[in-house]
Amino acid sequence: MFARTLINSTNGRGIVEFARDAEVYPRAPLYTEYIPKKAEYRFHVFNGEVIDVQEKRKSRRMAPEDRNTRVRNVSNGYVYCRDNLNPPADASGLAIRAVAACGYEYGAVDIIYNEKRNQCYVLEVNSRPGLMGTTLDKYSEALIKKYQLMRK
Repeated sequence: MFARTLINSTNGRGIVEFARDAEVYPRAPLYTEYIPKKAEYRFHVFNGEVIDVQEKRKSRRMAPEDRNTRVRNVSNGYVYCRDNLNPPADASGLAIRAVAACGYEYGAVDIIYNEKRNQCYVLEVNSRPGLMGTTLDKYSEALIKKYQLMRK
């Protein structure tokens, strides 16, 4: 099981793992059951469209024994990649619906894929994703496109 003690944080801060049968659970506003995953993706959604997709993959810079495969973030040995992606077909629609359910115009949706169940799960919708490099370019292009459509 996982608890999220901080809901406004980054890089996995505030994520606490604990046993389901623990006598005392961590005090937190959010709890979730661990779901084994084959892959984890980040879908960037803007104005009802997926504008970018990344997969969280193991970094070669961290020794395998130092890597936490249950929480995939940079400090646990994972990096965002855009090459050779093969996300499940229904993941894009799920990401769009997750952002809409939050009432957001944009968001970065973390989705895992459980191969055994052939099922995607939304982990979270990031309301303020990191904007740099290619990700910044994608959001800028989407914003310009929206503005141009509004002017027509």
